[in-house]
Amino acid sequence: MYALPIRLGTLRDSPWFRPILACSLILAVVELGTNFAPWSATPEAPVVWKIPASASDGGDDMRMATGAVSDDVEGVFFLDVRLGKLICSIYNPASSSFNSFFQRDVAADLQLDGVQKPKFLLVTGELNGPRRSSQMIGNSIVYVLETTSSRFAAYGVPWRGDLYASGRPQVGSFLLLHVGLAREGTGSP
Repeated sequence: MYALPIRLGTLRDSPWFRPILACSLILAVVELGTNFAPWSATPEAPVVWKIPASASDGGDDMRMATGAVSDDVEGVFFLDVRLGKLICSIYNPASSSFNSFFQRDVAADLQLDGVQKPKFLLVTGELNGPRRSSQMIGNSIVYVLETTSSRFAAYGVPWRGDLYASGRPQVGSFLLLHVGLAREGTGSP
């Protein structure tokens, strides 16, 4: 073992004391966590981290967002600003293609006939909880806000995991969950 030529009393005064102490504590915590934690990884059962993520972005004519449709399936959502159409496409590895599509006329839902140049925001949220008994709804809620009128709508994806698992296509319309005014709370317009 290598001995440091520093007396113990001067170690605390050294500029290296805090970095050495911090590294030692981090290594101790990592060692304890990997050896004694109930979630520790073994060769037979490696730890797999699933980090749910969604994103949104857009340009002048299109908006785009992603969101979970089910536990292992993600959808990509497009909003055509010029047409006021919301579209969802879902990739299915079983068919090696995008084979599930949903759409909705957002401009009609938000009653934007008098709005000259609508400006939209598009984001997704998570839906965890009871669903409508007559209709299966995916794990994402899609929110669309028209900023000049402050009208917004929330949509669900009518999702059937059995069709997805077999590689069969799903085509339909988004479920309109709610329409409201952002400036006045969630009341109807």
